[in-house]
Amino acid sequence: MVMFAQIDVPVLGEGEHGARRLLALAAGRRLPSRLLLPARAGLTPEAQPLVALHGISRNARALWLAFAPQAAVEGRSLLVPRFAKGVWPRFQQIGAARPDLALLDLFQQAGFRGRRVDLFGFSGGAQLAHRFAMLYPHRVATLHLAAPGWYTLPDEGMVWPQGLGTGPTRRLRLFDAAALSRLQLRQYLSLRVRLWVGAQDTTRDDSLRQTAALDVRQGRTRLERAFRYAEAFERAARSMAIVPDIALTVLPDCGHDFTQCDRVGGLGARVLRNG
Repeated sequence: MVMFAQIDVPVLGEGEHGARRLLALAAGRRLPSRLLLPARAGLTPEAQPLVALHGISRNARALWLAFAPQAAVEGRSLLVPRFAKGVWPRFQQIGAARPDLALLDLFQQAGFRGRRVDLFGFSGGAQLAHRFAMLYPHRVATLHLAAPGWYTLPDEGMVWPQGLGTGPTRRLRLFDAAALSRLQLRQYLSLRVRLWVGAQDTTRDDSLRQTAALDVRQGRTRLERAFRYAEAFERAARSMAIVPDIALTVLPDCGHDFTQCDRVGGLGARVLRNG
């Protein structure tokens, strides 16, 4: 059961830019969010709402401070959820837990309803962002993926979440993310996708998923995996006679740190310019 509640309390502290607090409840899991609704927010494609998803550091505030000032100037809505570790320990994946339903609920509360959003994710948030877009391509305008540790490839030869194949145990479940993604693969591959990764994002740290099979298929670093994903996306799109709209930008002098990517690489401004 999915429920939602809006806490309509302005937050006017330094750097907050007049945020409102929203709260989604999906199967008993709480997902709070900050929402910026500028007074002059437009309804044109140029004023597309931006939804920004943090990584496993769960520093949603860093994303808010990076995007909110310019979003306010441009009259763009901004939605920044925060997935608490105790509530959403593996928010990056969509399976038994349903972060996708909580996000859809927040979209409704924010007044986006049938509108497409620009969807940004950093690291673990980028994992969730592209899996969400696979399930709901009709809700996404531009998909921005910044340095995810690994990807769900558009390949039915691998079981979800590594690919779009359905494993034996998943056939018994009511919700099959892989099957739904397969049905909408053409729509997903038709999306406008922008990949971002730091030129120095080559460290194999504890937060990077590492298996022999994953290293072979996707590469050993986030930098290499971004290139591999771009190639896999283009190949899958062209196999369905779709002209892919995907671009990869390598941010100079940046590692795996959102604030550094923003301040040194200009990531926030680039995303708001839509790549």
